[in-house]
Amino acid sequence: MVTVNVSKKYLLQLAGKKLSDLQLEEALHQIKSPIDSQDGNNLVIEVNGDRPDLLSAEGISRALKGYLGVEKGIPSEKFGKSGMVVNVDSSVKSVREFIVCAVVENLKISDDDLADLIQIQEKLTLTHGRKRKKVAIGLHDTSMLTAPYFYKAVDPKSISFIPLGKDRKMDLQEIIEKHEKGIDYAYILDGAKKYPVIFDSKNQVLSFPPIINGALTMLTTNTKSIFIDITGLDYHACNIALNILCQDFADRGASVKTVEIKSGGKAITTPETAPEKMELDIGFANKLLGTELSAKQIVECLKKQRISAKIKNPKTIECLIPKYRADFLHPVDLVEEVALGYGFNKFIPKQPSVYTKGELSENTKLIDDAVGLMIGFGFMQINTPILTNEKLAGKVKSISPLVKILNPISEEYENVRSSLLPQMLDTLSKNTHNIYPQKIFEIGSTIIANPKIAVQCENNISIAAAIASPTANISDLSPVLLELLGKLQLEFDLHKSELKMFISGRQATLKGKGAIFGEIGEISPEILEMLKMEVPISAFEIVIKRN
Repeated sequence: MVTVNVSKKYLLQLAGKKLSDLQLEEALHQIKSPIDSQDGNNLVIEVNGDRPDLLSAEGISRALKGYLGVEKGIPSEKFGKSGMVVNVDSSVKSVREFIVCAVVENLKISDDDLADLIQIQEKLTLTHGRKRKKVAIGLHDTSMLTAPYFYKAVDPKSISFIPLGKDRKMDLQEIIEKHEKGIDYAYILDGAKKYPVIFDSKNQVLSFPPIINGALTMLTTNTKSIFIDITGLDYHACNIALNILCQDFADRGASVKTVEIKSGGKAITTPETAPEKMELDIGFANKLLGTELSAKQIVECLKKQRISAKIKNPKTIECLIPKYRADFLHPVDLVEEVALGYGFNKFIPKQPSVYTKGELSENTKLIDDAVGLMIGFGFMQINTPILTNEKLAGKVKSISPLVKILNPISEEYENVRSSLLPQMLDTLSKNTHNIYPQKIFEIGSTIIANPKIAVQCENNISIAAAIASPTANISDLSPVLLELLGKLQLEFDLHKSELKMFISGRQATLKGKGAIFGEIGEISPEILEMLKMEVPISAFEIVIKRN
């Protein structure tokens, strides 16, 4: 959960309806934005992490309008063309590839408006933008700029400008090392030989994304026109963030215009606003909700959630989802919108019709036993996402092939992990500032492709552990592995191996019932250097249950 500060008076003005405090509290709760606290006119509102479009008064009011019946379906604003062009150099591909932009005109900005703009910028980059790594946002006063604009990666010492919060010029390297924001976000550009910069036709620097904007384009109450730049590692995420901001500005009454992005001989116009199409099976929705809603009723519920919908045939509803919504991956997400539009207070609780007795599954008991043993051995448990990417696996020379997701929403999470060790080593590389020794373990699912079974994949339970310290070696970890295998009653034989992840002669594979189910060894110096680790690491991983 993240909280945003909103003026109650401004919120109700945008919503276009008078509500008592009790009515407003209930309505906000129904749109998944409950009030956390209130101090006079100021509301502190909680927003779910899956709804970045609700991180502003405009976004919340947009949802309120639908719930209250003031406006239904997708907002109808259409954005004109600005005629502005951003030329993208191929050099940014290796550091921060994507950029999307827009222009906002006919603005009237008060001090409160400035605070709101700073808030939505910070909250969007914190949540949806993953602390600027995935998405970073720049808002610029255009009065001092001359189009076209250029996005290029340059040598850190080759360009200097006055960054926000300072009164003198600093080059990019100096900003990274001495500016407060540079110190905070330097890790995002870790390892990059060149840094991304946005500048205009007069070589005036707008932004050094994702670190800091230039003082030249700082917003004030005199700003009448804003240039929005959004850079990141994932085009889809950048475009969603731009759509959120553009829709917010349009709801404020400003004029939003598109920008042409030219890269590699191709050109696109941003923001891309075409709604996403998704179909909803009426029977599927009613079955999940335990209702008997008609097609017309479901359409009405969806429209209240600002989703355009129409009946395609007696069994199917065709839906158009606005581009500013980031939370739609499957038709089940539409079912949730139907429930919200229908109103949770209308659902009647039912007593279970069948008595059942629950208990821990065998897999859960096995996991609990393994966790207890590893904690007893003095290791700290970590939990990493089951989704990963080929780049991380390749960095640590993992040989287990990855299962690819058909429609990933991010390059960072486009595969399902087949091993726990890559993410474990990545975790250690991000904790070099903590004291040693570091002893960590993880237990969880690993997915292995297997075309011989119906679902094409095995979902195994694996456990991995690692020790990072100046004296770490295979001898430190072997007793832990042997004791763990004994307690879990897993029979095994050790065999010589030559995995690239480990040092030759300091590694082994474990075989049980004729099949390899684990490995142990000391991480190779090449990988340690790539991870910027200054101490040795010994590690093991075993499959404790095949499913």
